[in-house]
Amino acid sequence: MQRFDCLSRDCPLFGPHLLEASAGTGKTFSIEHIFVRLILESIEVEQILAVTFTRAATRELKMRIRANLEKALALIREEATDCWPYLSPHLGSLDAIRRLTDALGGFDRCQIFTIHGFCYRMLKEFSFEAKVGSLSNPEEGKKIPPSLRQAVSDFLESGMDKELLCPEQLTLLFKQFESVEELAERLLRLERPEPSLSFSEIFAKCKAALHVWNLEESKLLEDFRALEKGYKAEVKGNFEMQVRGLANLAFFPALLKERGSLFDFLDGSNRKVREYKPSSLHYPGFFDWAQIHIAPLVRQKVFPTLQTAWNSVAKKILSQEEYLDPDEILVRMKKAVDHEVFAHCVRQKYAAAIIDEFQDTDALQWEIFQRLFLEKPIRALYLVGDPKQSIYRFRKADIYTYLKARDLIGENHLYHLDTNFRSSQKLISALNALFSRDWLHLPKADRTLPYHPVKAGANVDSLFPDEKGALHFFAATGEPNGLFDTVFLPFAVSEIERLHLKKCAFLVKDRYQVEKALEFLKKRGIAAIARSRTPLSQTPAFQAICELFEALSSPVDKGEIVKRGPFAQQPGLSLEEHGLVPFARQLPNLDPDAMQIFEWLFAWEKREGFSFEGLKRALQHLQHLDPEEGGQRRILQADEEAIQIMTLHISKGLEFDVVFALGLASRTPEGDGELDAEKLRQLYVAMTRAKKRLYVPLALSTKDPDPGTHSPIELFSRYFEGPLRDQLIELSKTESITIEHLPTPFILGPASLQTPPKETLQGIASHPFTPFFLSSFTTLAKPREGESKQIKNDPENLLQALPRGPETGVVIHQIFEKLFSSSQPIWRDPTAMDALVTKELRFSPLLPWEEPIQQMVRQTVALPLQADGKCFTLSEIDTFQAEMEFVFSSPPHFIKGFIDLLFRYCGKIYFIDWKTNWLEDYGPAFLQKAMEEHDYGLQAALYAEAIQRCFQGNFGGAYYLFVRGGAYIRT
Repeated sequence: MQRFDCLSRDCPLFGPHLLEASAGTGKTFSIEHIFVRLILESIEVEQILAVTFTRAATRELKMRIRANLEKALALIREEATDCWPYLSPHLGSLDAIRRLTDALGGFDRCQIFTIHGFCYRMLKEFSFEAKVGSLSNPEEGKKIPPSLRQAVSDFLESGMDKELLCPEQLTLLFKQFESVEELAERLLRLERPEPSLSFSEIFAKCKAALHVWNLEESKLLEDFRALEKGYKAEVKGNFEMQVRGLANLAFFPALLKERGSLFDFLDGSNRKVREYKPSSLHYPGFFDWAQIHIAPLVRQKVFPTLQTAWNSVAKKILSQEEYLDPDEILVRMKKAVDHEVFAHCVRQKYAAAIIDEFQDTDALQWEIFQRLFLEKPIRALYLVGDPKQSIYRFRKADIYTYLKARDLIGENHLYHLDTNFRSSQKLISALNALFSRDWLHLPKADRTLPYHPVKAGANVDSLFPDEKGALHFFAATGEPNGLFDTVFLPFAVSEIERLHLKKCAFLVKDRYQVEKALEFLKKRGIAAIARSRTPLSQTPAFQAICELFEALSSPVDKGEIVKRGPFAQQPGLSLEEHGLVPFARQLPNLDPDAMQIFEWLFAWEKREGFSFEGLKRALQHLQHLDPEEGGQRRILQADEEAIQIMTLHISKGLEFDVVFALGLASRTPEGDGELDAEKLRQLYVAMTRAKKRLYVPLALSTKDPDPGTHSPIELFSRYFEGPLRDQLIELSKTESITIEHLPTPFILGPASLQTPPKETLQGIASHPFTPFFLSSFTTLAKPREGESKQIKNDPENLLQALPRGPETGVVIHQIFEKLFSSSQPIWRDPTAMDALVTKELRFSPLLPWEEPIQQMVRQTVALPLQADGKCFTLSEIDTFQAEMEFVFSSPPHFIKGFIDLLFRYCGKIYFIDWKTNWLEDYGPAFLQKAMEEHDYGLQAALYAEAIQRCFQGNFGGAYYLFVRGGAYIRT
């Protein structure tokens, strides 16, 4: 396999390429430059096809390719000597400038699609040659007919008889799916399942095969008891019940329930070292025979059987509906490319094709690309991907299709990217040492994916104030799944608190672990966000809003309709007369999901106007909206500084400074050899997301796992000689690898935010933090001398009910920034201030709180402040400086930041920091606690030093305004 350097002048550009891009090696960077180089080689922008697998990826790829074209054009025009090597021959070239200018001018004609989008465009453009009729555009998303949704519900309720699946198989099925709803959604994908048999067919085949042996239950049990002495006890299961199922078909379902673990136990690989042979058997050779003839039948997967049965039901329904499943586009495209005249038209259109994420291609998709671009080659073909990251088998991604393409293209056209630009040198070296072995086995092909060590290409600082390595393993003794709650999660949180970690991620097994981690972090007061693919339409808020509008549109007394659920109050405004925005302001209990749904409906109403019929269509559209097009649930607490929590699958393609790969130690429901192989690829994905440090858990279990339930790290440990822990200790002698053993359970101390290490504050002037003045909006209007006032929480106070989280803070900060950076003193004009708030909240989820926020802003500028024994308000100040950026050195560090607001009063400079914290009380004790918990005293010291350096020591003090509660504290 050859090294591929897209910047080198000698890099081969034309011909077929299979480009393997390991994690972090700059796959998209290479595609950007391949695109530019093809343009410079006289290929027009519309002659280059780029295919990727999601709409979000196509948008990002278009943006990055366009930006790279603009950069290349600028470098050539400027004749920059430090340009990319392949641009050197083109510097100052009028022809190159013209080609790039034309490409940018016609970039709206670029051919960058999803696979479904590409097939739709070709079938539509060459419909006569393809011999197809009308098609629905898959780019518009799946619009599943209501009749089909009702049908799948009926099918799951009454369509699964005992002939199709026995109760034991249904038990296995619901270990795979978390709910009936999830199972229904999977069936509605109308996937093409692998061949499968119903329960009655499996039973009939086994009965016919076993009939020739004429078995007696007691004798077969005697044979098994004699044989089992020669096998290890590592494989677990109710073997005697399974043996009875072979001799007495009344017990046959026991074999299905345990997926034939009996045959794993009696497998040759499980024999003891000292061979044992019983003196005699009633049925010699039977179990070896059953291993071949019975085991494959009882180990069949359950879901394909159900999908096959459902597809036949769905086909009848869809034949009467105007509906074309997106995957049907692929089927029609495959039929079309078999017509040479159509294939010729497509080949004539393109001179080059780039297929991104090729490891996620399935056999049908590859047949299309192979027929079009390889059987009769075009000038350049790039298949770009990484088989080590093929983890979407549940979406029909087929790693064996990748291998077929690899073998077909041939060794001379295989290339790889060999430099990791994501992670630190220490972490890359540690992972190279760990991964450099034959461990990515592929059962069906009986071969192993090679791991090619990568070099470090980025100068990533990975210094931490401790002795732990870039790759840190933490081990505990106990049941793996139980250790997640009791040890691994608490330990990860302790590391976050100890090191004050930001920009880090928890990678977990499933959504249940996501919820546990999110709740745990919130209890510790640590900002966190759960990344998931949960669509808005599957939230309780969506269901409640649909029920609300359904009730409002029905011909009943509207004053009595909303009596239950989260909107249990009488609406005072008519939707038809006033529209959605005023109506939404009346509704209590709007959670983040509800606010996002209303935000989407506000935009719809603005485009189309309000009607109940239109509203119904809008909600139906939102229900089936692709997550990438706005149907994805958004978390209001989203913040780049928050801890990101996600499953191993969702982490693919992402990167973080620090990663806790907690899910690698969790065992999963039963699977087969192919699932185990994919678990190892999930391990590779999880362990290549970190830039600076990676934490990996080890569960030292005292109980062997059931067959097929191994965790990824348990599977990985098989590829070491001896215990993994011993091998890690050996590797730690030469690599940045450390390991520690944790107690069970791991006990966390009280939640607290500690001050960063003292060396980060070296050279910064210390300003002692002391509360100076506390008060509230309502009492400061007429302050009474000597009286200490504070605001008390009012359950009906809408300002106090503002959503919590950083996103609220961002919106409020933006309002104050716009207010005090205005060229006119609008902070003295209440009407102008109200208008500003209205403008800033137009498309914000805080729109329902417009009036209380307006009141908050007005009262903030009228709030009496004290300095040097004088009382003043912000409305009296003539000029302000909002969002002042500063950078100063404090060897060996640089300090950088932004100050919310600066102003001058009586010859001194003061700063204001806006705080939207929600507190139980805004009295002195609670404000003091908030200042200490969030290290605002440290922040004040940093800001004061910056102001003193900039304004030669004229710093007067700081005001921390807790605007939600109308209180402030002076330092």
